Amino acid sequence: MAIKTLTIPGFGDFTYDDSVTPTPKFISDGVVQVTRTPTDPDDVMRLSDMSGAFAPIGASYVVIALDSDLTSERRLQVGSKLLLTDGGANNDVTLTVKDGIYLSKGATLTISPTDNISPTDNLHAVDTYGGASSDQIATIDAGTDGQLLFLRQYDTTRDIKVRHNQNSGSSNNILLIESKDVDLDTSWDVLTYVCF
Repeated sequence: MAIKTLTIPGFGDFTYDDSVTPTPKFISDGVVQVTRTPTDPDDVMRLSDMSGAFAPIGASYVVIALDSDLTSERRLQVGSKLLLTDGGANNDVTLTVKDGIYLSKGATLTISPTDNISPTDNLHAVDTYGGASSDQIATIDAGTDGQLLFLRQYDTTRDIKVRHNQNSGSSNNILLIESKDVDLDTSWDVLTYVCF
């Protein structure tokens, strides 16, 4: 005869006497398996005996951190415009919108052989094709309506010219103020563009 303990996730320790209680095994979702028939009706462990202590393991929970005991949880992540403050156990989790305008910085874009760039974020440095001393941008792909785009040169020894209206009627055409090309040829030059 020995007193043994079975640790049940989400509930805690279940202590039993192995000489009178079948050896239990936790399976999932509040199911406990026994390896032999109980010798006494009081040996049966029922979920109702545990006063609803089990939370369903397979349910869809939103969590702060993933847990290997859960099978269908979703971890809460926040983007760059939000702050997440976890107050710890038995406290609040707070989402706060950051003040001001925050833009996402993307990787350096290299101008294609066809004078095109494809931005993925709001802020990009732009480099010439093949490291040439100068290059031009005639079209911009992949922007979404209303997206703000800020472009600057990647290397101050490689000048970029952004061309006005080189592909009239095309969805990736560039229209610039005063219908003039824009040079990005110093570290201070930044082109602000609205995609539409």
